[in-house]
Amino acid sequence: MLPAQLNNVDESLLAQACAGRWPESITLEFKRDLPGSSDRDKAELCKDVAAMANADGGDIVYGVDEDAGAASVLVPINTEPADSAKRRVGQVLAGIEPRITGLQLQEVPIAGGYALVVRVPASFDGPHRYNGTKFPARTGTHTMDMTYDQLRDAFGRRATIDARVREFIADRRALLKRGETWADMRKEPASMVHLVPLSAFTGRGGLDMQRMEAQWTDLVFSGWGGGSSWHNLDGLLVAPADAPRLTYAQAFRNGAFECVRVARALAAPEENRWMSAGVVTKFYRDAFVKLTAVAKAQRVTGPAVFAISMHGVSQFTWMVSELFNAQHRAVADRSDLHLPELVIEHVEDVGDIDALLRPLFDVLWQCFDVDRCREYNAAGSWAPRP
Repeated sequence: MLPAQLNNVDESLLAQACAGRWPESITLEFKRDLPGSSDRDKAELCKDVAAMANADGGDIVYGVDEDAGAASVLVPINTEPADSAKRRVGQVLAGIEPRITGLQLQEVPIAGGYALVVRVPASFDGPHRYNGTKFPARTGTHTMDMTYDQLRDAFGRRATIDARVREFIADRRALLKRGETWADMRKEPASMVHLVPLSAFTGRGGLDMQRMEAQWTDLVFSGWGGGSSWHNLDGLLVAPADAPRLTYAQAFRNGAFECVRVARALAAPEENRWMSAGVVTKFYRDAFVKLTAVAKAQRVTGPAVFAISMHGVSQFTWMVSELFNAQHRAVADRSDLHLPELVIEHVEDVGDIDALLRPLFDVLWQCFDVDRCREYNAAGSWAPRP
């Protein structure tokens, strides 16, 4: 795969690939010409893309000639407008079964024309086939039909990965309950967040720890008054430097993220067992925005699970407002709340944040017998109350 986010691929990078004779690989292929319109050309295009999706994903770069399996020279495409080429290629690729979500086609202007990059995600919805029968996979720089064992593993891959993600989240929640995370919350109500890309459990994920260390301040939350970072076995920990330990963010080496914050209303008198509904909800929303942005900066792509939970909240009042609590005791009916998981199909492009989060936050507030999340107005827009 080209070493850049797709929108950062430019002529200089492709020229560098040619000058350095970058080799083709399981995730990178160079082609001089765009695929034609014959049935054979269409089948070859679908075969190449399905094979990458069934393996580790990658980039197919049209407009770069190869020699002996390495990029050699830029050959600008000028026989067809770029928009027309992307539309035509996209229509052909729609024939792959099941359809590959997350495919990207990017025009790269170069002198005399353009190059076209087809970025193929490593798919979690495969295996994918073309022509109704063929299930190809890329091995090295070659494409071959999948074996019986490869097909069996591919059909069970998504279910296996989903189970590993849920097991990871459950294990982390158990550690919090035992007081074995960085912030000991055994005597406090706690809000917990996980963002876990499925790629974290495929062997293809993982953070660039040097880049993560350089960008650790991206995990600092507003209201911390600053922060520090520490290396640990899990990866990189970010937290306020001052005691007591009431919040932190953890970036795991495999590409997962975790955030924890005390849920108790810190400004309330000690004898008042209150949780600020607005503060807790804002923490979850801020964590979603922050973690998806960090994942995108780390070039994480594909599906991810966003999960929120609350721990040790029994007997704590969900403080909606003073007037509200004078009329209604908003208390959960259990100590720990594990809310429904939110599956994001493309963590690199989450779309309308509040369209995703509002139903989840409605469930959160309903855990305390409040009909809906009051941080959204009647029109469904995020409008946190003062």
